[in-house]
Amino acid sequence: MNISICIPTYNRLEHLEQAIDSCLKQTLKPFEIIVSDDSSNDESEKWMIELAKNYPDFTIRYKRNQPGLRQVKNVNQLFSMAKGDFIVLLHDDDLLHKDALELFKSILEKDSSIDIVFGKQYIIYDDGTLDMKKSEELNQGYYRTSYYESNQLKPIEAGLVQQFPNDCYILKSSIAKKHGYSAEAKDACDFEFGLRLGINNYKMHFVDSYTAYYRLSSESISTSNNDFALMAYEIAKQTEVPESSLELKNRWMVLQSKVACYLAIKLRSKKEAWSLYFDPWHRKNILTFGGVKRFFMLLLK
Repeated sequence: MNISICIPTYNRLEHLEQAIDSCLKQTLKPFEIIVSDDSSNDESEKWMIELAKNYPDFTIRYKRNQPGLRQVKNVNQLFSMAKGDFIVLLHDDDLLHKDALELFKSILEKDSSIDIVFGKQYIIYDDGTLDMKKSEELNQGYYRTSYYESNQLKPIEAGLVQQFPNDCYILKSSIAKKHGYSAEAKDACDFEFGLRLGINNYKMHFVDSYTAYYRLSSESISTSNNDFALMAYEIAKQTEVPESSLELKNRWMVLQSKVACYLAIKLRSKKEAWSLYFDPWHRKNILTFGGVKRFFMLLLK
């Protein structure tokens, strides 16, 4: 089994160094590491050239994009460049647990019908500090617990409720190359990709083990000033699910509507924000403290 680790990067050399180090320290060595760089400076390029010299017997490929491709085209370029049978997508500020590839391989070899494997994620901060409490909360919130290892979600469910993570998963290269990221999804391209894989019913397998470290920082999508959650909510609204999955979808939509409404107030027009405020899923949140707060935010917008 040949595994290509694909890393898109942008102006984060210190984090990139740590990400690649986590790849090189795997108990099962990858077939290759590929870095596609949108950086506005040449710091990462110089470092990557020296790194490749230090590992002459290991395949490290690097491509500098000038001008930068941005996330969607950058990831799709990595997918097209990969020569392995399987791909692991790793964001430049995240890390792989040292046993991740070995664990993924053992699962895929036991059941060749599995297309995608992912596990739990630790939460770490910019300085590398691990927050176990937030890690447990994260995994519980995204249905990554022991219960769901024994009771696997349907692929469309795993994509919809974001059990399928933004990165640090392994999937067959043929699937990544066939589907790729969609530019129409904008900031929600990671979410839309996972959901689309679920809609196409590719077999996903969640393993109840920590396989990655997700870095929570001021630059993370989850904390930056973008409309990821709002875009994801809008995409999910248009997604039809089987009747057996409706309860799960409705539960997720009610929770996400709070964040989506808040972002609509901050980033979109007042008319659009009011429309979302009275959206069927958000109506259940109107009489909560947060719902009242969002109401007054709208009045003052």
